[in-house]
Amino acid sequence: MLSRLGFVLVALSCACTLPLSAQTLVADIPVSGYPDGIAVNPGTNRIYVAVTPPNNGTPEVNVIDGTSNTVIDTIATPKGAWLTAVNISTNRVYAAGCVSGNCAMTVIDGNTDKILGVLPITSTQGIGIQGLAVNPVTNRIYLSDASDVKVDVIDGNTNKIIDSISLDGGQPLGLAVDIALNQIAIALDGPYLYIASGVTDKIIGRATIGQFAANVAINPFTSEAYVTNETFAPSTIAIVNMTNAKVVANVATGNNPFGVCVDIFTNLVFVTNTQDSTVAVVNGYTKTKVGSVTASSFQIDCNPATRMVYAGENTGQVVHVISE
Repeated sequence: MLSRLGFVLVALSCACTLPLSAQTLVADIPVSGYPDGIAVNPGTNRIYVAVTPPNNGTPEVNVIDGTSNTVIDTIATPKGAWLTAVNISTNRVYAAGCVSGNCAMTVIDGNTDKILGVLPITSTQGIGIQGLAVNPVTNRIYLSDASDVKVDVIDGNTNKIIDSISLDGGQPLGLAVDIALNQIAIALDGPYLYIASGVTDKIIGRATIGQFAANVAINPFTSEAYVTNETFAPSTIAIVNMTNAKVVANVATGNNPFGVCVDIFTNLVFVTNTQDSTVAVVNGYTKTKVGSVTASSFQIDCNPATRMVYAGENTGQVVHVISE
């Protein structure tokens, strides 16, 4: 396990030599539909964007080249895709979503952009799949089945569900993995962040973060989770210590924060404020808001290797590129 963790960190280590600069909107990338989930592979500098085409077309994953800021491929996902995640160790891309109540996770080869398989997700009628995260060290994929109030645990070798995490009836939304502690952070539909063990698939902690937890990002170097709280007043991100499930700070970011990502090297946290049409920047060390960029957006992800941030505008058909 330690050797694989080392591989992941070495693959990203070039980021340490890049200078810091002010946050700026540097480009807008047109995509083939309304963007939802965004996932970055910093090892290949590819960005994977789940899009819903206009007029209820077939859901797709757009593949963006981070060097040219252009869409270089489009992968049809008939079983649905509104979330994406990447395993940097295997270069596998995962896209999950639901179509007409039928939910599934599609497995894509990041080398060829070919679909390797589709895993049906048995989900009763409701809001369906709401979270997707990968542990590249253990090769486990975690998927929020909010309709059936559980998190599915998927083996990345077999692409089969091997366990589930029970949440006492709570609906799981956003997910993130702490690869250093082998823990999963689960934002529940309500005021809680649950923490589960990646060894036992059992809940080991719970933090109260506000009224409406939505999404979560983790910096494994600091063992802190950043959880968006959609409460309109005040709107904050809660910073949670993953080792003891304690909230160490609440930082005001803007109105109705939703998406969140963190650059694990600079420890800058980026938060989409859907009501303000801004992306707030929080310093994870000082736990203060240090900047803001005007960019209407919903979901977001960071590339620590290039220090670029990708935010999807799901009311338009564009992905904003923001420099750190």
